[in-house]
Amino acid sequence: MPRPATVLWRFDPYSHGAPRDLARWGRVNRGVVYWNDDFEARIFFTLEHHLYALNASDGSLIPSFGENGIVNLRRGLDRETADLTMRATSPGIVFKDLLILGSTVGEGPGPADPGHIRAYDVRSGKRVWIFHTIPHPGEAGCYVERPEAEISGSRCLKLGTKESGMRAIRRVPERATSTALL
Repeated sequence: MPRPATVLWRFDPYSHGAPRDLARWGRVNRGVVYWNDDFEARIFFTLEHHLYALNASDGSLIPSFGENGIVNLRRGLDRETADLTMRATSPGIVFKDLLILGSTVGEGPGPADPGHIRAYDVRSGKRVWIFHTIPHPGEAGCYVERPEAEISGSRCLKLGTKESGMRAIRRVPERATSTALL
């Protein structure tokens, strides 16, 4: 007859600074990912805009990863995100020594996280690369009608000045463009 499972360790992100009042968003967490090499094993998961790295054997935060075991996902998006809705509900996927992670994007008219896909070094928590889902000026797929254009909002390329308030959604296939004013 099988023996009952024994809890080896528990980890409470709220005891490490995660806000307890997440009721308006819900406490969405869609699992964990596991990584190991010949010397160590780690468990990664996200909660809101934080990526956590735990020692798989004892559940402790790994101090050499990010800032004491936590990476703030608001950082490293190549734009200001302090006032944007930003959270990750998926733990991402491990490929070799990279943790590849996306995030949720806004569905409303307000400013939101751009949803860029980033890869982090599993040992240090440093960003290794970023894929801009909205191409930045100079990147393939970016077409800017005016030099004063800037990237703004979720999935929007803002054309004109901040004062004009004009916005356009820009889809750029190889050589054609289409614009829809909001």
